[in-house]
Amino acid sequence: FFNGDRLEFVPVHRHLGLLISESLSWTNFIDSVVNSAFKKLGLLKKLKFKIGRKNLSKLYITFIRPMLEYASIVWDGCSKQDAEKLEKVQLTAARIVTGLPIFVSREALYYETGWETLKTRRYVAKMTNMFKIHTGGVPEYLLNIVPKKREHVSSYNTRNKEDYIIPRCRLQLFRSSLIPYAVKQWNFIKRS
Repeated sequence: FFNGDRLEFVPVHRHLGLLISESLSWTNFIDSVVNSAFKKLGLLKKLKFKIGRKNLSKLYITFIRPMLEYASIVWDGCSKQDAEKLEKVQLTAARIVTGLPIFVSREALYYETGWETLKTRRYVAKMTNMFKIHTGGVPEYLLNIVPKKREHVSSYNTRNKEDYIIPRCRLQLFRSSLIPYAVKQWNFIKRS
């Protein structure tokens, strides 16, 4: 019960465009994104011989890739199989744009298009978000969920005093979620 109202347990709940499952798996959400993206790729394929390569690339980057990246910093801890489904969409788009056959390697497709992998783009998005958190460029509620720096915990002057404290993670699911992963990578980058 919440404020006197009975709440139902549901296997999947849509919130701000994300499908959140009771098992905290992102498979339902990613499957729906992949299905929508492949439908739009069908339209792109029909335009393949009518417009140039540059325009095909712009159409993909403008209309399809944002679907594949929507709220990616939240769900980036998804399974490898789910991430691979998304990458397959981008590789299909790259084949449509370039006109290269199916046996051409991923590296050749990415070289030919000049695109980054979706995994790389999600990593950059997380680190950009962490930079904004570090500089205070995000709302207060996001600042409150990031762990404190070591300098706020100890008075000793250590070389890692600027590092954020990585939250303890019992499960891999939590370890690969936004805050623990971003904090760990931020600390690693700062030391490099």
